[in-house]
Amino acid sequence: MTCWKDCKSWRNMFHEYYVHGRQPSCDQWKEDYNNCILWKTEQSGPAKEALMQSEQLRLKKVNDDSPPVWKLRTAPCPDWPKNPSSGTIPHEEPS
Repeated sequence: MTCWKDCKSWRNMFHEYYVHGRQPSCDQWKEDYNNCILWKTEQSGPAKEALMQSEQLRLKKVNDDSPPVWKLRTAPCPDWPKNPSSGTIPHEEPS
């Protein structure tokens, strides 16, 4: 199933409305679908470039909108052993 067909499906429309409170815009997916057909049938260079640019923009938006998973540390945890060759990792005593 193409992303465009998935975007305009009843299930996705309901999900988007429930989660975001609005219907999704499938215009970009339709344009990508048409460019994909052009690329597959006619080996159109501009269609290929448009697809690549669209995908790069989509990935950039996804990555920019998502928060970082990990908070980067500048130093080890305070309870981390000073000697890494000791082979022991600090742990809590069972209660």
